[in-house]
Amino acid sequence: MPEDAHVQLDRSFTKLCKRHGWTNFEPELHAVIQATGPATLERNAEFLQMLCTVRDRNSERIELCRRLVEQMVEAVVVCDGKAGPHRGNISPLDRAGLLQHLVMAMFAIRAEEPLNRLIDVGVDRLDGSTLSLPMSNNA
Repeated sequence: MPEDAHVQLDRSFTKLCKRHGWTNFEPELHAVIQATGPATLERNAEFLQMLCTVRDRNSERIELCRRLVEQMVEAVVVCDGKAGPHRGNISPLDRAGLLQHLVMAMFAIRAEEPLNRLIDVGVDRLDGSTLSLPMSNNA
């Protein structure tokens, strides 16, 4: 999964993590985020949103997600330095979609520092795109 942008995980993965303990999957989850490149950036942001927005108050999951989003922001910075407008045969980066997934993930777990860093490095590069965030009463 780390480098194959076509591999997707669904909510059944979060149920597996919940059943067997979130920290048991931490090394593998960090490996996925560590391997983030231009081809997997958007997929991994969507994956993080799924992990971060699980409707529970499990402190183990929330702390793991905070570590993962911090790592993901660094991956965004690295990838942004490498990404041209069309990156060869890879589709253009959907900055608004990417930011939406990451912001929703960070809002869900109240990860303020990574969110501030993401805003510092990302918002000025939206290239005229707009960011639309669905608001939730569950924050």
